[in-house]
Parts: sequence; structure tokens; C-alpha cells
Amino acid sequence: MSSERKKFEEKYGGLISLFRRLAQDKRFSPIDRMARALDPDMVRIALYDAMRIAVSEEWPLPPQREVEEFLEEIERNPGVAQKLAVIAITAAPVAVQGAGAQAGGPAQATQPATEGGSQQAVSGATQQVPGG
Repeated sequence: MSSERKKFEEKYGGLISLFRRLAQDKRFSPIDRMARALDPDMVRIALYDAMRIAVSEEWPLPPQREVEEFLEEIERNPGVAQKLAVIAITAAPVAVQGAGAQAGGPAQATQPATEGGSQQAVSGATQQVPGG
């Protein structure tokens, strides 16, 4: 991991955790909006939606100061939102074509990619791939 990315993840760890949780739960709408945000207003709306889900699900919220710093930074550079979204989406569950899928069976679900990029199959779990 680059030192720049490490600093980013330390600075916005709470927000990244929130968006990763959304990815793990396949709630991609706030992540997608964050990734496509063209201006700070769009980022704020995506962030609000993500935090609203967290409140309704009783998930931990990022620290208020972290959120305030993020909002200040997106005023200067909305591209920070896309960076956060890309990091978060790596936590999404993925499916790979295994022997079962080739034989007409379901794809085997895997855990999210680790920092090294490897994935591990989840025994006994299956998952449908949206649009696939």
C-alpha cells in the first residue's frame, strides 16, 4: 500500500469503514453516487444517504470531525469522493466461475479481495452475480 493511500485511509478510516459495510451488504447506491459525484453537492447527498442507512441499521457512525474534514476537502477536490468509493467497493462480495458454475451449477461466493489481491472461497455459500 502506498504511503499516500495509507494516509488517506488513516484520515478517513471511519468513512471508508461505513462505505465498505455498505459494499459488503450489497447496498451500492450511495457508493455509486459517491463514485459519480461531479460536485460537492452530489457528494454530500451520497454521504447523507450512507449515514442514514447506518443510523437505521444502528451501525457505528464515523467521527463527526472526520466527516467535517471530508466535507471541507470535497469543496476543494470532489475527486476525493471517487477515491473513497473505489477503496470501499473492494469490500464487495464477488463471485468467481468455479467448477460448479462451469458444470451448470451456481457460482461460488468469495470473500472480498485482501490487500494482496487474493480471494478465498466461502464453503457452502453461493451467490448470484447481478447482471451476469
